[in-house]
Amino acid sequence: MTPYVDHTAFANHAGLSSALPREYVHKSAHSEVLLTGWKTEGPDTFTVTAQWPRTHAFYAPTDGRHDPLLLAETVRQAAHHTAPDGHPTAVLTGLHTTFHRYIELDAPCYITTRPAPAHTVEVQATQNDHLAFAAAATLTPRTT
Repeated sequence: MTPYVDHTAFANHAGLSSALPREYVHKSAHSEVLLTGWKTEGPDTFTVTAQWPRTHAFYAPTDGRHDPLLLAETVRQAAHHTAPDGHPTAVLTGLHTTFHRYIELDAPCYITTRPAPAHTVEVQATQNDHLAFAAAATLTPRTT
């Protein structure tokens, strides 16, 4: 069982120098944590920062573009971390995604989250002022 964690310790920290504690994003190893911080942009709206690995055995860039699965894992972590009640024991049970364009390696990508009805967190990624990715991540509270 994942213990409840107080997310306020890193609130409005949007740096890239260190990853969030692994418990915040439901990972067993610190090396698997992609998120480095988040910043409140408005009521229930956040921008998260993430540091993606330059090389990885599973997530491999192709033609100068990041692997879409790396973005999907970032969405999962962001949904867990910015959900309204923190969903300390929730499980990702749905991920509806729309890819509009690839994310290039040579420019920052901005990820914003906001809660939606039915235990869902909406996540959008923009790069160079263009929507690159939109997702709805559904988190279902674990009952056991």
